[in-house]
Amino acid sequence: MTQELLINVSPRETRIALVSQGHLRELFIEREEHRPLVGNVYLGRVTKILAGANAAFVDCGLERSAFLVANDARPPGDFQNNRMDISDLVQEGAEVIVQVIKEPIGDKGARVRSRIALAGRYLVFIPDGDKVNISRRLTDIEERARLTTLIEGAIEPGDGVIIRTVSQGVESEDLANDLLSLKECWSDIQAASDQTDAPSCIHAELDPVLRILRDRLSISIDAVFIDDRAIFSSAQDFCKQFMPALADRVELLTTSGSAFDNHEIEQQIEDMIWPEVSLRSGGTLYIEETQSMTVIDVNTARFKGSSGRKDAVFQTNMEAAREVAQQLHLRNIGGIVVVDFINMESSDTCTKVFTELETALANDPARVHLKKFSEFGLVELTRMRTRESYAHEVTEVCEHCQGVGRVKTAYTVAIEILRSLSVEVRFEPGRDFSVVAAPEVVAILGDQERAALQKLQYKAAASLKLVSDSDLEREAFELVPL
Repeated sequence: MTQELLINVSPRETRIALVSQGHLRELFIEREEHRPLVGNVYLGRVTKILAGANAAFVDCGLERSAFLVANDARPPGDFQNNRMDISDLVQEGAEVIVQVIKEPIGDKGARVRSRIALAGRYLVFIPDGDKVNISRRLTDIEERARLTTLIEGAIEPGDGVIIRTVSQGVESEDLANDLLSLKECWSDIQAASDQTDAPSCIHAELDPVLRILRDRLSISIDAVFIDDRAIFSSAQDFCKQFMPALADRVELLTTSGSAFDNHEIEQQIEDMIWPEVSLRSGGTLYIEETQSMTVIDVNTARFKGSSGRKDAVFQTNMEAAREVAQQLHLRNIGGIVVVDFINMESSDTCTKVFTELETALANDPARVHLKKFSEFGLVELTRMRTRESYAHEVTEVCEHCQGVGRVKTAYTVAIEILRSLSVEVRFEPGRDFSVVAAPEVVAILGDQERAALQKLQYKAAASLKLVSDSDLEREAFELVPL
């Protein structure tokens, strides 16, 4: 099975796609105005104790105060008490070192914890964690024993380490170097906390491209295609240092178009914001995200097979179970999810469909809690939410249909224009263009993203003229060669 990582770099946005056999499996997006916070470490100051919620607000210097619950403020390795009061763990005005574990979502600030976990290529180092754990996906008993013995012999008393799946078969010297690098990182964090005042960021996670390479590049990835020379250069340097055996899989894309254009991924990304998903059996999923939960309705729509209705329903539900797991992961849907499968008369078929869903969700990197079929034929699950879903990240409620639908935000369209322009000017330097778009989109390009537009003009030695057209829908635009 061919698997590839595609990295598309454009002004103000970087997109990373994991593609398997031509199908989009994961999508990561970073926009310059919303850089990811998860993994960052801050020296914060406790501003308020919330006794009723058994939590505290922490000022980390971010737009909104971070949220620290008592369970996340426990001393590392302390699991003896089922409940601890937040007032016994932190006090108002106190400085605390915390790490972001959940991005700000909606009007809520980031969620943080005081237990720091620093990820490397092979290991995760947890200062004062006092335990060695190993990835459950590493199933070989002898290899688990070998790795555990190696790490237990290399750490200091009280240190905690998680052995990652990619550690399988890795030599002791490489593991030791990874551990040493992480311990040095922790020493730097401690030194920074002594030399700065709260609130302050004292450790930033790797940028998205290097983080994805660190966490996802393995022998199962056949190639990494990057369409930006500078990012390609830094990615190659990173791979040569930390995973030299895989460095030759990183390639610079020099053909016309972006990495996504060349692999026909753009339409699959467009499909991610629409609620309806077609199944091969002829059925459909209808995915409706609301503020409180996500509801997924399974329909038979039209069935292409010739078997009876019971078999048709069963086959559609089995396929839907697999697709539900894929769509939750792909769209990054978290929180409460209710799946309304097509009614089945047999408890045996219900069990098989539930098992299929359970199996499909087992490989989800996000924590998922699944409940059995209810008496109404519904399956409820919760999926850990670490950031906004893709749809909420790039769209907003439509003003013209009373909130029934969603449309791309004006900023999303502006980013799409910058992305399209960067492709055009890369292969036609010196060619002038008029950008014709809706007034609200042109306003963003002429103000908020003016610097990005000017940078493109300078790079291409070309003139880019903005033209406002009030007859255009927000999502429509034209690039007209001059």
